[in-house]
Amino acid sequence: MKKINIILCLLLVIFASCNKDEDKLMISSPENAVAPVLSMEGETNIVINENNLTTFPVIFNWSKTDFGNRDIAVEYTLEVDVTSDFKSVQSAAIGTNKITYGVSATYLNDLVLNKFKLSADEAHELYVRISSTTLKEGDVENPLPPVVSNLLIITVTPLYIEPEYPENMYMIGNDFGSWDWTSSGVVEMTPVNSKPGHFWCIRYFSKDNGFKWNSIKAWGGDFNQLSRNDGFLIVGGDAFVAANGIYSVYVDMENDRITMERAKVYGMGDCFGGWDAGTYPFTEDGSVMKITTNASGELRMYAASSGASSDWWTREFIIRNGVIDYRGTGDDQLPRVNVAAGKTVTLDFNAGTGVIE
Repeated sequence: MKKINIILCLLLVIFASCNKDEDKLMISSPENAVAPVLSMEGETNIVINENNLTTFPVIFNWSKTDFGNRDIAVEYTLEVDVTSDFKSVQSAAIGTNKITYGVSATYLNDLVLNKFKLSADEAHELYVRISSTTLKEGDVENPLPPVVSNLLIITVTPLYIEPEYPENMYMIGNDFGSWDWTSSGVVEMTPVNSKPGHFWCIRYFSKDNGFKWNSIKAWGGDFNQLSRNDGFLIVGGDAFVAANGIYSVYVDMENDRITMERAKVYGMGDCFGGWDAGTYPFTEDGSVMKITTNASGELRMYAASSGASSDWWTREFIIRNGVIDYRGTGDDQLPRVNVAAGKTVTLDFNAGTGVIE
């Protein structure tokens, strides 16, 4: 009898193990998976206007992907492209085991205008599909390649919306206000003329001292980088330069980019010899920049930047009463300042002063 009980127990263990293995059965390749079937309700020809911008004109529904295990977690992603080959695909993560997703007109508008860079007020076809993949869970060690649904096509006519950019930009740090927004040492960056959302400044930076930016003089909304960043490092949540020196800073909110590089400042006009941009450079001398005039005439200067895409005068400045006077978004700086030949012009951007001697 004792032997019979032992045999029965062993059979039960084997049977339970088999059931467990069967429950966790996973197919070996995505070709054997049952792909989701995508459908939609709502509009297929969406003309976006101010009245429907905040609505959800289309809802996508799909059947669950069958990977051979009803308990495995499946992650779904909405994929959209302007061609059926999906070589420039834009994706929106939907989540795990969800089978419906409403798409807002705002999302579609941004997708067409800003992601695919297509024109407003024209109809554009978008190809839509659902991509599904397994998550690492339980005995599933290696998630399978994505399994995609059938394609659907919608037509979207986007609405051009004037972008809103901050009117101001500030820089704070160890050398710029000692991290105190109430300090006069906080840098107020100069807006680029005729380029909303673009700001620039030139300062001497110490490689050991960090800094950040914000559109207001306060904490909250401050940032140490944007989507594209050139010429600086991020260490411990702050931005840093790699070496001491005078740098130009160009913040481009329009294209979500910050460009930092060793400062390039040029003279412009008759007192330097002509009106060709990029011809009469200042030289860096410690924490200041200098140039000597070779003729008499108006003293005009500007800051160059590889991040800028506008004419030199959009980043122009002059010296007035010993102070660097930035043009910003204003008109021509009148009255003009005239200098004689052989004068050395010295710019101290941190102090905001200019000397002609």
